[in-house]
Amino acid sequence: MYKNRIPILIAVLLVSVISCSKQSPFGPNEVKQLKSPLKVQIKEEKCVPIDGLDIAISGSYAYLSCWDELDIVNISDPLNPSIIKHFDIIGYMNNIAVSDSFVYITNNDSGSILIISVSNPFNPQQVGEYKFNIPVCFQDIAVVETHLYVTSDSGLYVIDVSNPASPSMVGEYDAGKVHPEFLISNGYLYLEKTLENTAELVIFDISTPSSLKKIGSYVINGGCIWGITLSFPYIYMSGLYFLDNSDEGNTKGGFWVIDVSTPSNPKKTGFCNLKDEYTDGLAVTGNYACIAADAAYKVIDISNLSHLLEIATCKLEYGTSVTIVGNYAYVLAYEGLYIIDTRIKL
Repeated sequence: MYKNRIPILIAVLLVSVISCSKQSPFGPNEVKQLKSPLKVQIKEEKCVPIDGLDIAISGSYAYLSCWDELDIVNISDPLNPSIIKHFDIIGYMNNIAVSDSFVYITNNDSGSILIISVSNPFNPQQVGEYKFNIPVCFQDIAVVETHLYVTSDSGLYVIDVSNPASPSMVGEYDAGKVHPEFLISNGYLYLEKTLENTAELVIFDISTPSSLKKIGSYVINGGCIWGITLSFPYIYMSGLYFLDNSDEGNTKGGFWVIDVSTPSNPKKTGFCNLKDEYTDGLAVTGNYACIAADAAYKVIDISNLSHLLEIATCKLEYGTSVTIVGNYAYVLAYEGLYIIDTRIKL
């Protein structure tokens, strides 16, 4: 297991995303450089690997999977977050989801999903586990009511967690082997998958969890998708765009907008290139898309889908995900967790 570790840092960044229409408020082709984050070290010598960290937020707490432990952060005051618990786990933790008083974490070492009660965040307790009988490399996880949805390099699975002490698999679907990330909303599961230099958005009807039904798809030639979010009726995706439709060199970050108002017939309604070669997680708030990229946090004006604009940016090392709760964006990066207030003008 990789053990080169760096300190966890939590930072607060005050960000302004000033309203605009067809042009950036900072000039026709200008991107506003945001102030550098104020970094506050909260624990010495605690490491977070770039590809081994995920975050789920519920109420006043953020839950982070950090290699071999679950970290619980009190965010009741976003400007003064604090870690309240380190819960040690044997194995390599990756994806994480939270619902009610339970946290679900994928464990790539054991090929299992751990169910942890956080009814008392200061004293989490493992209460269940579902172990796969085949080798798996988990990619993403989500929970809807009493069903857990998880993707791996071998497919998409549905697990009944109505009894946390005795979870059981009730459905599966061959979703492909590369980058199967997804989201769930209003009875539909939107899954992106990438094979070589072709990406595909696949839409499932999950009204019957034990029998997933594929109802629509959209193929992106020359694309590799890493991040996906929904603000109905649009799916927003970020990743790599191959300028010459090749998977060798000459790539830039890409940002796609897909209309899914008719799930059986999704259509592309917007696209723009980004300067970064790698873009990962993203989230949407109002007229803005917030993207974690390889060297920056970016804000895209999406008020006009035919004229998408990158209007603000700040430097971050290898951003991996963005989660927006209330007025704050929680951005995971190589250096740690950044908390961004999107209300304050510079």
